[in-house]
Amino acid sequence: MKLEDESGAAGLVFHSDGGDVHHGFYPTQGSLRLTRFEGPDVLTWNILSTVESAAYRRGSWNTIKVRVAGPRIECFVNGEKVIEAEDGALRGGSLGLCKFRLPGAEFRRFRSGKEVPDARPGADRDRIAELAARIPEKGPPPPDLLDDIALAGPDAREALERRAAALESEALRLKHVALLVHQRRVEHELVEALEGKESESAPGRAALVVARLDNPDLEPEEYLSILDDMASEIREAAGKDASEADRLAALIERFHGELGFRASGPEYYHRSNSYLNEVIEDREGIPISLSLVFIELGRRVGVPLVGLPVPARFMVGYRPSPEELRIIDVFGGSKTLSREEASALVGIPLEDSDLQPASARAIIIRMLGNLIGLAQQEGDLPGELRYLDAALAVDPASAEERARRAVLRLETGQPRSAAEDLDRLLEDRPSGMDLDRLGELREMLRRRGI
Repeated sequence: MKLEDESGAAGLVFHSDGGDVHHGFYPTQGSLRLTRFEGPDVLTWNILSTVESAAYRRGSWNTIKVRVAGPRIECFVNGEKVIEAEDGALRGGSLGLCKFRLPGAEFRRFRSGKEVPDARPGADRDRIAELAARIPEKGPPPPDLLDDIALAGPDAREALERRAAALESEALRLKHVALLVHQRRVEHELVEALEGKESESAPGRAALVVARLDNPDLEPEEYLSILDDMASEIREAAGKDASEADRLAALIERFHGELGFRASGPEYYHRSNSYLNEVIEDREGIPISLSLVFIELGRRVGVPLVGLPVPARFMVGYRPSPEELRIIDVFGGSKTLSREEASALVGIPLEDSDLQPASARAIIIRMLGNLIGLAQQEGDLPGELRYLDAALAVDPASAEERARRAVLRLETGQPRSAAEDLDRLLEDRPSGMDLDRLGELREMLRRRGI
């Protein structure tokens, strides 16, 4: 078998009931693993052994073999025994091949029986590797070197492919590290933006930093300058001596008129609607992103507006006096609603807390929550992890996000990072969590030496 990428997993299954219950022996993240699967999710998996072996060839074809004798299970890779375990929990059943987690895998020469000999005799791999290392970095190789490699054994081509794969893997690894460095930098920028002295009154910069997670070349200052220009137009339209009420009226008129901001329609569930730079460019967004642009413009023209964390439809609050709150539905054309009308619009009675000003931190967490939900719907695990990392950088005490990240880290081959999240949860003991199940999961990792 050969993995398309070492982040995947594929191999042999046996003792299978034809569904989610079976033993599996497979490479994953460059290691070899024997697991008893007793259900469809990570909480029902029992990893019996994980080992690293020099016999396993990353990025190339590998011969994997399992020998079963009663409860004893022996696992081999390229003729070398790498795992020997006793596990009689599953017996009988069928056997075959499996692949789980992207990317893909290839298989060939599958056989079963009381005895399964090696597919073909071995070759002088050390000699092939030595010759392959002599290939010049530039220009064609000398003819005599080509002849030496060709005559060194039947695996000459695969040895060269392994060297090419190793170089490609190194390039991919560095690209991955570059992405992680960018993500970590954005997380620092986000925390800095939310902890600054203007953080409560100016969440726009923080929202633009969130967009930088997926748009590395985005420069927040450029879009803050665009907002400044828009605000100048609104002030000019309102007039030099305009009252606060007149400036608000001018903001509403220009926002939905000349500036052309509108509610997103068919592409409502698209990540672009949560990137403030694209909302500013396209003049289209969802309730929270449109409301945030509206609040930012209001602040610039001298109209104190706040975000209202109304469930399912973020809105804007304006107080012409301490006793009066006007609820503005920016997504609905900036109509002013009563509390009863707003409740009817979202389908539930609004609590007092739904009409309290949302802090910049709360706004950013809600925007990240939208991105997390979209990544879940699309099955984008790296994206979901990226947004969870940012959310936990902003709010490290969020137990729900930390628990979800622990599971995702396990599913994507990051058990040590998952253990860190589980340790934090078990230390904090947040209410509403199944702490017993989290403890079982942590104990499973501990049995693996993690």
